[in-house]
Amino acid sequence: PEIGCVGQIIEFVNTTKQSTAYENDQFKWTFFDKDGNIVDSSDQRNAEMIYSDTGFYSAELIGYNSFGCEDTLALEAVQIIDPLIDFNISDSILCLGESVQLSANNSPMLEDMSHHWKLEHIASGDAQEFNAEEIELTPWAIGEYILSYSFKINGGCERTKTMNISVNGVEGEIILDSMQACAPFKLNPRFNVSSNNHQGQNSADLFYQWTVSPNTYTIDDTAAELPRIVLLQEGF
Repeated sequence: PEIGCVGQIIEFVNTTKQSTAYENDQFKWTFFDKDGNIVDSSDQRNAEMIYSDTGFYSAELIGYNSFGCEDTLALEAVQIIDPLIDFNISDSILCLGESVQLSANNSPMLEDMSHHWKLEHIASGDAQEFNAEEIELTPWAIGEYILSYSFKINGGCERTKTMNISVNGVEGEIILDSMQACAPFKLNPRFNVSSNNHQGQNSADLFYQWTVSPNTYTIDDTAAELPRIVLLQEGF
């Protein structure tokens, strides 16, 4: 690749055509550091290098055969970088139904970087994946998530960063003490909580707001945990 990363295996592929049918051509690779000093060499047709520091590195390929023919190719410098992966997130603690804004913030940001996001709900294992530099995601369930972001340089290295996201909310069902009767119909409902995620909150206390439709009822306290409701007319 034109751009590689520190610690990445850089492959140098020799595409030279065979010069004679009688025997194989011979080759020698020479690799230079940033100051032009020789740091490694290889007599294989193809070669590999791993660079431990950033900068621009050059290489030279010499091909020759037993007839005394020889040619030298100076390769364009390979840029070696050590990118730092990072991203911006609008909030890591949400309420169910809220969205989170995500954007890549790597150093450096390159045009030939591809970006990949994955949001996985830990309890269920369900996940959504997207390819974009910036994205808006809306978690679909209460609970804890693993957010994973990765980038890949075209032909180069890949980096990944993960973090946890919490989605707060309450799930449950309304339990009625009776399902049918004549008007006026007295009910004592209660809310049976199956999930109460409250990451980042000082209290797990619940607050209630009861309503009935249509509006032909009385209720002693709409904010009570166990209200008493009277339905004044027959119907559903």
